Formats: sequence, structure tokens, C-alpha cells
Amino acid sequence: MGLCSSIEQPNARDVYRADERRRNFEVNDFLKKARQSENKKIKCLLLGAGGSGKSTVFKQLTGIYGKGYSNEELKARTPLVHSNVIQAIQNLIIQALDWFESGTIVHKIPKDMDIHCERLLDLEATGFYDRIDKELASIIKKMWNCQAIQICFARRHEFNLQESARYFFEKIDEIAEPNYIASIEDHLRVRVPTTGLIQQTFTILGNEFTIMDVGGQRSERKKWIHCMDNVTCVIFVASLSGFNEFLYEDYKSNRMVEALNLFEEIVNCEWFINSSFVLFLNKLDLFKEKIVSHPITECPRFSNYGGNVKDFEATTHYIRSKFEKLNKSDNKTVACHITCATNKKMISVVFDTVKDHILKEAINIAIPGMLM
Repeated sequence: MGLCSSIEQPNARDVYRADERRRNFEVNDFLKKARQSENKKIKCLLLGAGGSGKSTVFKQLTGIYGKGYSNEELKARTPLVHSNVIQAIQNLIIQALDWFESGTIVHKIPKDMDIHCERLLDLEATGFYDRIDKELASIIKKMWNCQAIQICFARRHEFNLQESARYFFEKIDEIAEPNYIASIEDHLRVRVPTTGLIQQTFTILGNEFTIMDVGGQRSERKKWIHCMDNVTCVIFVASLSGFNEFLYEDYKSNRMVEALNLFEEIVNCEWFINSSFVLFLNKLDLFKEKIVSHPITECPRFSNYGGNVKDFEATTHYIRSKFEKLNKSDNKTVACHITCATNKKMISVVFDTVKDHILKEAINIAIPGMLM
């Protein structure tokens, strides 16, 4: 007993300092290896239901951090603009005809425009067979300004119309020019459903980021399993403006309800236990416009909302809380951002924050508790 008591006990402060030095060395060593190792990769998976805008986020990141888009690439995408315009005006004409026949609306497309309707509906909306010339642009402008078409457009949330329709109709004269080439803004707004897997790898501040975009429609989700290994971060994208809209693939399913159900499944998925999570509540511009005339209570999951339905801050806070409550893990945090994917500056600023979040999470996984 005497011998034991004679041994000098280490000072608690010295032990703490030694432990702190050790942990600081581990952090610095980890950061050094993360920056220097060619094998250090950060894998980000973009997920979300169809029409959420995640592919637009992917396009923005490619433009900001990747090689961007050459004139030849934009030229190759130009036919898609023509296709989008034709499909949009066709959808509006069909809806106007159907709603008038059913008595849903009382305004009819004027008789003297029947020949224009027939021509537009007969077009092959592929963009490769029918380029919009000035004559066709004039017809589209007349149809777009028709009262029955405008009434249908105002009620576009009741059927599926691509959100860029008005944007392209308003620049139809430019699109009809013989030398027209799609701009980067046009490219961002073109609607092309993602099928399969698209990925890009960027080097950002010495870190290699691989961004993966997969199709969000139900028929594409079975392919997600092939992308789930070793995911550093999941970026889930949901459309704020989808609260009173329906899925492209299912006219009876609300888009926001689908997004909430899908987010709950993904955020609690065992595949992503060690993955950081980021939530983009996207299309804030369309949401701001919509809540002026449509309350968020039109969404079945938001029917109990009792706040000011026209207040952007209050409504987005409520929607955000609905998503955050679906996270069942006490150890997982969800970094949420309100976004507009077509706004390059916003996406650049937001992804800078996301990048820092991802790297901090990576440190916490490597050295648990260090950056609490």
C-alpha cells in the first residue's frame, strides 16, 4: 500500500493538455491527408422526386465548378428548347379543349384559330423534326395570348405543364431566329426528365467531389440502389411550389406529399447512416408567386397550418419543420437551405456552405466528437 501511494499521480491538467495535443494532431493529420491524398473522394448523391429541380442544381454545379458549357454543347441542346415550347403549347391547347367540352371553363378557343390548333397539335414535338421559324412563332404567340389559354395557364397546377413555359413563350421571337443558339439560362430551364445516372467530378479547394444525379420519377428509383455505396453526402431536393401540384407519372398523387414520404424513407435509410444530409427546399421564386393566390393548406399534409398563408418566412419555416421532424435519428442533423436552382449566384453561395458542412461531417466521422 505504501509503495503504491508513493507513485506520483499525473496532474489532471497535464493529462487534459496531452489529450488535446493528441486530438489536434489527429485533426491536422486528417485534414492534411484529405487535402493531399489523390484517393480522397467525396461522393454527393442528388435525390428527390421528379420535377423537384435537382437536375437544374446538377447543371448549375457543372457550370460553376466543372468545365462549363461550350458553344457546341449549347447548340446541341437548342432543339430541346424548340421541343419544350411545342410540348407546352400543345398541353395548353389540349387542356383548353378538354375543359371547355367538360364545362370546366366557359371560354373557348376562337373558331378562327382552329386551323392553328390543328397545325400545332400535328407537330412532332421532338425538336429535331420541327424547328420553330418566324411563321410558327407568330402562331404560338397568338395562341399564347388567347383568353382560354391564359385561363388554363393560371390553373396550371391542376395539370402538368413544364414550369419554364412562360419563360420560353416570352422569348419566342428570339427562339425563332435562324441563328438562335440556346443560352446557359435556356439550358437550365429546359425540362428533360433524368433517366439512369449522370455524374460529374470537380476539384474544389483540393477536394475531389463527385456529384451524381439520378432520375426522380418512380420508375427510375429502383436504380438508386446502384449509387448508394460510400455516399459522403445526400442532397435531397424538394419543390416548395409542389404543394398543390401532382406527379408527372401519377395525376392523383400530390408532389409535396410524395417528397415528404420519399425524404422520410431516405433520411432514415440504413445505407446513409454515416452520410451527411442536406435539404434543398427549391423553387422559392415560384413558391413566392404561388402563395399570393394559393394557400399551402391546399396540400393535404399542411391542412392544419394556422399561420399567415401569404407570409413567405412563416410558410417556409412551417414546411421546413415538417421535413425535419421526419428525421428519426438523434445523431443526424439535416442542413436545410431555401433555394432557387436557376439562380447561379445563390447556388454558388449555398454550395460553398454545403461543402464546409460535408467536410466537417467527414472529420466527425473520422474523429468522433471533435467538431461538436
